[in-house]
Amino acid sequence: MDIEEDKNNRLASLCRSLGNISRVTIIQKVIETKSCVTEDLKDIGLSSSITEQHIKALKKEGLIKGRIARSKACYCINIDKLEEFKKLVDGLYNKAKQHENITCSRDGIS
Repeated sequence: MDIEEDKNNRLASLCRSLGNISRVTIIQKVIETKSCVTEDLKDIGLSSSITEQHIKALKKEGLIKGRIARSKACYCINIDKLEEFKKLVDGLYNKAKQHENITCSRDGIS
């Protein structure tokens, strides 16, 4: 696998993980909360089992970190993974920006 393909695979994987409104809401709650977020996640309107599935997916992707302490689950953002996502999206944007003068109008599409 070449470097470009690896970047595309990582970007696609992160987009899949963030492509769910519940997961984005969980990420935002984790960012806003400065302590264990288990109790705070109850107000997002999902059952605890569904919330746990989303958290598991976010942890698997590395977007959040978590641990169990005294029967409480504590989660925090993995800022390095968010930074990676930002860089990958920026790379895609910059590539598109370089080609913005190439329009579809030469093909009759406007």
